[in-house]
Amino acid sequence: PRMFSFNSPYGACPACDGLGVRKRFTRERILVGPERSLREGALAWGDANWHQVLESSLFKAYRVDPATPYRKLPARFKKVLWEGAGDREFDFHWKGKRTSYKWRKHWEGILPMLERRYRDTDSASRREELEKLMATSPCDGCGGARLRPESLAVKVGGRNIAEHTALPVSA
Repeated sequence: PRMFSFNSPYGACPACDGLGVRKRFTRERILVGPERSLREGALAWGDANWHQVLESSLFKAYRVDPATPYRKLPARFKKVLWEGAGDREFDFHWKGKRTSYKWRKHWEGILPMLERRYRDTDSASRREELEKLMATSPCDGCGGARLRPESLAVKVGGRNIAEHTALPVSA
């Protein structure tokens, strides 16, 4: 019986833990003002320090003017901004009132960075703040059925348990 229960680790879809949905960061939730530059608040995430670091690295490396409205940014640059630049390393620089830092590392992209920060945080308030930038969609692993593939493979009368329980009582 536990194989057919999404409340049990034996039956729950491993991709969504039996919830049937996945929360993901999406460009649509993060991009709030495509007519504005990143510096002017095109994204719902990031602050002046973050923009300074990006301008000192990505914008400089790709020779893109930081004052450019998001919608006018080159497609290649947008792809790197969202998804990362692979193994390519960049020189990052942050300057405060009394100190400054320089470092060299790869750019992971906004979406992977937010996923990592969400996954790694222990702060409930930080997690809640990041969840505002997420959209909910049916799980890719189970299609919203909440059960693991092995459980959904068992059929009675040509239907799996999720299809049976979705039927109206009259059927």
